[in-house]
Amino acid sequence: MKAFSIFPTLWSVLALQAVFSHAERLLLLVGTHLEPPAFEVLRDRPSFNEKLQKWTPELQRKTLAEAPSTEEMCSDAETEKLALKDAIQRAVNFYEAHVSELNTLDAAVGLQVVQGISQHLEDRGLTHLLSALITDIVKKAIAAMSNPVDREGAITAMNATYSPFSGQNFPGWSPHEIIAQQSAAFPSVGDDPEIVWGRLNSACFVSLMNSCEVPTLCRNTYLDPEPQSQYMLTHQVLYRLMARSLSCDIKHRKLFIENEENLELLCAKMYAEAEMLAEYGFPVWGRDLFSEYVFISGLAGFPNLLRTDWTQEIASWQSKSEFGCFVNPDFERYFSTEVEIQREQTSTYEETSETCLTHFTSTSLSALAIKLGWLSDNC
Repeated sequence: MKAFSIFPTLWSVLALQAVFSHAERLLLLVGTHLEPPAFEVLRDRPSFNEKLQKWTPELQRKTLAEAPSTEEMCSDAETEKLALKDAIQRAVNFYEAHVSELNTLDAAVGLQVVQGISQHLEDRGLTHLLSALITDIVKKAIAAMSNPVDREGAITAMNATYSPFSGQNFPGWSPHEIIAQQSAAFPSVGDDPEIVWGRLNSACFVSLMNSCEVPTLCRNTYLDPEPQSQYMLTHQVLYRLMARSLSCDIKHRKLFIENEENLELLCAKMYAEAEMLAEYGFPVWGRDLFSEYVFISGLAGFPNLLRTDWTQEIASWQSKSEFGCFVNPDFERYFSTEVEIQREQTSTYEETSETCLTHFTSTSLSALAIKLGWLSDNC
């Protein structure tokens, strides 16, 4: 099946919706600037409900405790800060011990977030982390990349001046009510399939980072105001945050004219999906995604996903050793793309061997660092 070379009319799209998959329908709206074979690039993956039925049918849905207020989230702030600092330091120890094995940009993102939060807190007289150490680890992680093209893109992406992870251009924390009110707009959460982009995911971000260009494909997908699901949803938010950090939203004012309103809606959808994962007891296949929800929504300035019970759950997935990577023994049963590293041996923890997951470590470390920043700002 070939992609259409012109934009179909609205009525044509509506008529074809019963025939095409969710991914194929989205391609119809993309129109030109998409090279064949289109459907090898964009495809559907299971929805939450499909994953629950096929992968973990034994899980039962439970009612969540009511979302805490700011006062409740601050009730034991100093103790929580100490625990977060310890978790972050042990994760940094893991990066130091294994930096020669880290050769993906994803693995370095967590360090960039910690660096940004560290700088943010140091402005308030707090020096809980050494920014110079974090910077050195990021540079070594980038140098370990084998592909020179990837390395060039990583250097651009991780540059503190332009990175959305550095804390610059942070809009400030939004009230809890904004997301809480909008999350009710998604009654069918759990039914939406995940859209998988393959190489086009990186192509959209590279175009943005290198020249603030927004190709038609990226414009009609990442900038689609309709929230998608799972990792495609998080990247819709990340793409908009990247554009804001690079001031591309100023260059393309018409494309980003409702950026803040769209971010609210997208993050509300993330909150609704995160709630569903929590209601089912954080299934192993959804933990990396859950950490990414918490991290990216916090990066956008929405604190709703930073509730204490959720960040404590994330912290429980960390190795108890001094090399505190994040582990998920059953994850590889569901996904084969995660980069695995055997953790450094330790004499202070009885588990002599653990398999560390680099993307999972990066997203979870980022979520905990963002929570530390929120506590320091609000408690």
